[in-house]
Amino acid sequence: MTRIVPSQVVATIDKLFTGPSKGAGTAALTLERLIHLQAILDLIQQIPNELLSADAAELADLTVATAAIAMTILRFGHGQSFSLPPVTGEDVIYTIRRVLSKCMDEAPPADMADLLFIPDPQVRKNMGQEIGAANSALQNAEWKAATVLGGAAIEALLHWKLSVPQTISAPVISAKQSAVATGRLTKSPSGSLDTWGLVEFIAVARELGTITEKTFEQADIARDYRNLIHPGYAARQQLICDRATALAVLSALEHVIRDLSRSSASNGVDGGTSRLD
Repeated sequence: MTRIVPSQVVATIDKLFTGPSKGAGTAALTLERLIHLQAILDLIQQIPNELLSADAAELADLTVATAAIAMTILRFGHGQSFSLPPVTGEDVIYTIRRVLSKCMDEAPPADMADLLFIPDPQVRKNMGQEIGAANSALQNAEWKAATVLGGAAIEALLHWKLSVPQTISAPVISAKQSAVATGRLTKSPSGSLDTWGLVEFIAVARELGTITEKTFEQADIARDYRNLIHPGYAARQQLICDRATALAVLSALEHVIRDLSRSSASNGVDGGTSRLD
């Protein structure tokens, strides 16, 4: 099913209704107008909950407005024809458009308090959006997207962490060698982090002590599931992306966020508190 976002409903209202005024009330109902009203209700019901980002008072207005439309349609079905009066001083379509105009078409980013260990505000915002996209996919039962996006978010976080000045050069070189010696990697990664995959990032991060052994184990499972994006790999493993793979990958992501937050806090950097604490 096509994903419905608030702006699409607003656009439909603008197409079907000629600018309802704030207090006039919907015109006398006809069968055509009832179809329009029902269509708006159906579209609203398809908006993912995380996109209904208006404040509590406005969401209450939206609930009252949609309830008024539903009740009017029900009464019309019993032979009662009448206008749909304003609710709380506003035409219901005006109310719906007002509220949905303030909602976002993209999932809100992850709680920025979780990512305060990233000092650069823009980088923190970008990371939050990636994590928010993965969580949104999970909530919408988009298992493959959640699995792949969650793995990408882990990779992005560790790429950022291993790129900061204090972890460049000697410590990383030593960690790469140690990862091969312990069998976490079969060969030493190249010198450029941009060419690394998730397997290199989690192995080197573990040897550096950036992530714990438990986090490494969970991330290694996530790495395996993320490879299901490749049809050949999925066929060989006889696996598919499902709710279990999505949850496993997002669990690994939470473990990584927790470890990076704790690491930054212990180093005297302002760090957030993980959702798993």
